[in-house]
Amino acid sequence: MSSGGFHVHGPHDHAIEHATHGHGEHPAESHGTEGHGSSTNKIAMFTAIVATVGAIFAYMGGATQANAGLMKNDAAIKKTEASNQWNYFQSKSTKQSLAELARDMTPSEQEKAKYQAKIDRYETEKNEIKKVAEGLEAEARAFDEKSEAQMHQHHRWAQATTALQVAIALAAIALLTRKKWLEWGMYGVAAIGLGVGTLARRGRYWPGRRHPRAAPHLTPLTAQATMQPLHLIYARAANGVIGKDNTMPWHLPEDMAHFKQLTQGCAVIMGRKTWDSLPPRFRPLPGRTNIVVTRQSDWQAEGALRADSLEGALTLARAATTEPHRPVWVMGGAQIYAQALPLASRVEVTEIAQDFDGDAYAPTLGAEWKEATRSSHVSTNGLPFDFVSYVRG
Repeated sequence: MSSGGFHVHGPHDHAIEHATHGHGEHPAESHGTEGHGSSTNKIAMFTAIVATVGAIFAYMGGATQANAGLMKNDAAIKKTEASNQWNYFQSKSTKQSLAELARDMTPSEQEKAKYQAKIDRYETEKNEIKKVAEGLEAEARAFDEKSEAQMHQHHRWAQATTALQVAIALAAIALLTRKKWLEWGMYGVAAIGLGVGTLARRGRYWPGRRHPRAAPHLTPLTAQATMQPLHLIYARAANGVIGKDNTMPWHLPEDMAHFKQLTQGCAVIMGRKTWDSLPPRFRPLPGRTNIVVTRQSDWQAEGALRADSLEGALTLARAATTEPHRPVWVMGGAQIYAQALPLASRVEVTEIAQDFDGDAYAPTLGAEWKEATRSSHVSTNGLPFDFVSYVRG
């Protein structure tokens, strides 16, 4: 100390001053502590930011998944509506076929004109129904594609969220171990997560990958939504008989004409015994895809496809046509009818108003089957009969 405004430092003054400013005797240690504190702050800030962004990514992932589910549900609704329209279309086709048959059988020109007017009206109605059905199918495909796109985005959001969670875990380990390479690792993984999240936000996909497409639309039997309609057709006596000794116990040419008109251009499924019962000159049934269900693995016949089950036959039938509204017909025998009935949407029956002896019987239609149309006729041999259409109610 001195007078006159001069200050003389004592031997420990500098040490005291350093201590006052937070410097000890080991400056290197002190600076290391400062560096660690700065790094800790950066990691803490990084963790907070990444956690916030990760929460946003997780929300977006959940939202896109929910949207995908809603759109898939909308697609299913549209497919069901389209299936209903195709069933309506088939109903009109059946009525048109019956009107054509009546026109061809009546001798009256006035009656022919009346039936022709009905035929023309049914044709117009069918075209309108077809447009509606095809429009609904297009909407269903659009919803399917949107659902696929949303699910793809969902997966990207999930991947981005996972990467950010890994980055947070690396940040915690880096904070505990003070390893610099772990810090770089957490930044790198976070950058990957942000990059994937950016791709998800823009609706982009991995380089070189194409947008996932919805599965090809096959249309109704999923009258049931992705298959063709399945129909049964048979003639039965008043007591339920459909055959005796593998033949029909009646002669009804009008029924044969009706059968041909309805099944022309379609796939027909039958058991082997039914195939054998056909007159050789009619095997295979012309203008139709003939599918025979038999367990005989070595069975084959010219003009016929073999299936070992009804399911296999339906697969062959659907592969054989490019027209989704065209039905698949089951034409016997009794065992095949019983298997197909739960899958069918329509049953065409020629009901003969007379009992016959027989050993094969028609399937029993439960309360779910409703009569849609009925037309009464008398055969040229005097046998009364009705053409009846039943639909599932």
